[in-house]
Amino acid sequence: MGDEDRKVTTKHGEVSLEEIGALLPGAGDIMVVVSRLYGNLWHAAHGGNWDLASFYFRRTRTLLRHLAITRPKYEAQLAAYQRDHLEPVGESLLARD
Repeated sequence: MGDEDRKVTTKHGEVSLEEIGALLPGAGDIMVVVSRLYGNLWHAAHGGNWDLASFYFRRTRTLLRHLAITRPKYEAQLAAYQRDHLEPVGESLLARD
């Protein structure tokens, strides 16, 4: 049985893995949320609310990690962005700088 033939049973009926995959938000949808969270991160850090800024950092990082799983064609780009841009922000948050 191939993945396209696999069915998952829910309380509402059966759905295929392909149908579930089609329901996942796309990269554009996720990036809209990421940009809002990143803006909130900046404002919280700028105002000295390090705990709130750290929350938005972790949420942003999680969404990008999940995006790399659900949209593997962006995995290398997302890994480079996290390494080169996002992780330095996290280090600054830890240093409260």
